[in-house]
Amino acid sequence: MMIIFSWAIGLLALTIFIISISAMFISFFVTRKKVYKVRNTLTQINGDVTDRLNSIRLIKSSGT
Repeated sequence: MMIIFSWAIGLLALTIFIISISAMFISFFVTRKKVYKVRNTLTQINGDVTDRLNSIRLIKSSGT
Protein backbone atom coordinates (compact mmCIF):
# COMPACT_ATOMS: atom_id res chain seq x y z
CA MET A 1 0.00 0.00 0.00
CA MET A 2 2.84 2.43 0.81
CA ILE A 3 4.46 1.84 -2.60
CA ILE A 4 1.28 2.97 -4.34
CA PHE A 5 1.24 6.23 -2.38
CA SER A 6 4.96 6.79 -2.93
CA TRP A 7 4.81 6.85 -6.73
CA ALA A 8 1.67 8.98 -6.66
CA ILE A 9 3.30 11.54 -4.36
CA GLY A 10 6.46 11.46 -6.46
CA LEU A 11 4.47 12.04 -9.64
CA LEU A 12 2.62 14.93 -8.02
CA ALA A 13 5.88 16.51 -6.85
CA LEU A 14 7.42 16.09 -10.32
CA THR A 15 4.39 17.68 -11.96
CA ILE A 16 4.50 20.67 -9.60
CA PHE A 17 8.25 21.02 -10.23
CA ILE A 18 7.81 20.97 -14.03
CA ILE A 19 5.01 23.55 -13.85
CA SER A 20 7.13 25.81 -11.63
CA ILE A 21 10.17 25.62 -13.91
CA SER A 22 8.00 26.29 -16.96
CA ALA A 23 6.48 29.36 -15.30
CA MET A 24 9.97 30.65 -14.45
CA PHE A 25 11.18 30.28 -18.04
CA ILE A 26 8.07 31.93 -19.46
CA SER A 27 8.33 34.87 -17.08
CA PHE A 28 12.05 35.22 -17.88
CA PHE A 29 11.43 35.48 -21.61
CA VAL A 30 8.52 37.89 -21.14
CA THR A 31 10.41 40.29 -18.87
CA ARG A 32 13.83 40.10 -20.54
CA LYS A 33 13.20 42.94 -23.00
CA LYS A 34 11.67 45.17 -20.33
CA VAL A 35 14.60 44.63 -17.98
CA TYR A 36 17.06 45.46 -20.77
CA LYS A 37 15.17 48.68 -21.50
CA VAL A 38 15.16 49.71 -17.83
CA ARG A 39 18.89 49.01 -17.48
CA ASN A 40 19.63 51.05 -20.60
CA THR A 41 17.58 53.98 -19.28
CA LEU A 42 19.33 53.83 -15.90
CA THR A 43 22.72 53.84 -17.63
CA GLN A 44 21.78 56.96 -19.59
CA ILE A 45 20.50 58.75 -16.49
CA ASN A 46 23.63 57.85 -14.51
CA GLY A 47 25.78 59.16 -17.37
CA ASP A 48 23.90 62.47 -17.38
CA VAL A 49 24.25 62.85 -13.61
CA THR A 50 27.97 62.11 -13.78
CA ASP A 51 28.45 64.69 -16.54
CA ARG A 52 26.58 67.34 -14.55
CA LEU A 53 28.58 66.65 -11.40
CA ASN A 54 31.83 66.89 -13.33
CA SER A 55 30.67 70.20 -14.84
CA ILE A 56 29.92 71.56 -11.36
CA ARG A 57 33.38 70.51 -10.15
CA LEU A 58 34.99 72.18 -13.16
CA ILE A 59 33.12 75.44 -12.53
CA LYS A 60 34.02 75.38 -8.83
CA SER A 61 37.67 74.69 -9.56
CA SER A 62 37.90 77.59 -12.00
CA GLY A 63 36.80 79.98 -9.25
CA THR A 64 33.87 81.56 -11.08
